[in-house]
Amino acid sequence: MTFLEAPQSIDEMRRYCNEVPGWKMANMLARGETPSLSPKELEEMGFSVAAYPFDIMCTIIESVQRKLEDLKVPDKPPALPSVETVNKLWELSGFKQYEEEQAQYGCADYKKEKAENQQQ
Repeated sequence: MTFLEAPQSIDEMRRYCNEVPGWKMANMLARGETPSLSPKELEEMGFSVAAYPFDIMCTIIESVQRKLEDLKVPDKPPALPSVETVNKLWELSGFKQYEEEQAQYGCADYKKEKAENQQQ
């Protein structure tokens, strides 16, 4: 796989794709020097892989900043994330599998018993 550093025009990108054999990667930096093109346009041009790293990181930063602003409001609880988002976090973090294994091996019952014994 090859990579052309910061092409500055669509013509330069086309020439690269036409003249260089093999797989090619387009690194699409948000607000960078390379023209912003869609994955479909890049594929049609001859790119095999398209990366949009700043887009993903910028989205994360914007989301975190919004949540932090939300948490600054002292007289109301923060907005809750969607059920889908919480479920996805539970799945991606491994908590869902952990909880299923706890139930499978009876760990939840053990923890309940231990808590009851400590109260006595």
